[in-house]
This record gives sequence, structure tokens and C-alpha cells, in this order.
Amino acid sequence: MSSVQIKSSVTVEDLLEGVAQLEEEELEAFIQKVIRLKAQKVGGSISQRESELIAIISEGPTQDWLKRLRDLDEKRLEGKLDEAELEEYQGMAEEVERKSVNRLEAIKELAALRNIGVSELMNQLRIDG
Repeated sequence: MSSVQIKSSVTVEDLLEGVAQLEEEELEAFIQKVIRLKAQKVGGSISQRESELIAIISEGPTQDWLKRLRDLDEKRLEGKLDEAELEEYQGMAEEVERKSVNRLEAIKELAALRNIGVSELMNQLRIDG
């Protein structure tokens, strides 16, 4: 586990600067802990499975990944993709589809665990439909 450097008197901005130094795997673990902390503060705790589902729902691509996808998509629209780029683009599109399906399945499972409808869960989590 890596460490981050923060000032002894920590503001929210200082904390975010420290969090920004985390590697992706450590950041995911940190997010899971923050989700549990938030749940405790709003009245109760959440199960390990709920925490896992929320992490799946919250998971998003990195900025570099999104930039690459946008660049490839722009080239595709211009008809300028070579074979290797086309394969890369298709693989990225499949990954987007797979993650979208996983996210939807996690939303459905979490709603079922909480005995609420999908729409209500999406409102609670502030997810745009």
C-alpha cells in the first residue's frame, strides 16, 4: 500500500490532493471505505455485497481511456482508422457494453437487496436514467 503526503491540518482540498496520488486499485479500496462511512453516517451500515455493488455501479473509465475512445471514434467518423485502430476501437466498444450490462445488473441486484424499485434506487444514488 502506498502512502500519500498530506499537511497536518487537512482541508477537504488537501485530502483530495492526497487521494489523487493513489494508484487505481488503492483508489477503488478507498472509495469502498468512503461508501461504508457514508452509509454509517446516514443511518446504518451496508453489507459487503451492497458495498461491492455500489462500487460496480460507481466504476467509470479513466480520463486517458475516455480520451483514447473519443480520438478513435473521431477517426472512425472521418473514415481514417487503420486495421489496428479499428480492432482497438471495437474492443473498447465491447468493453463499454460489457461494463454497462454489469452496471445494470448491479443496480437491479442492489434494488432487490434493499427491497425497492430500480427507479427509487437510481434516485437515491443520484443516477441519471
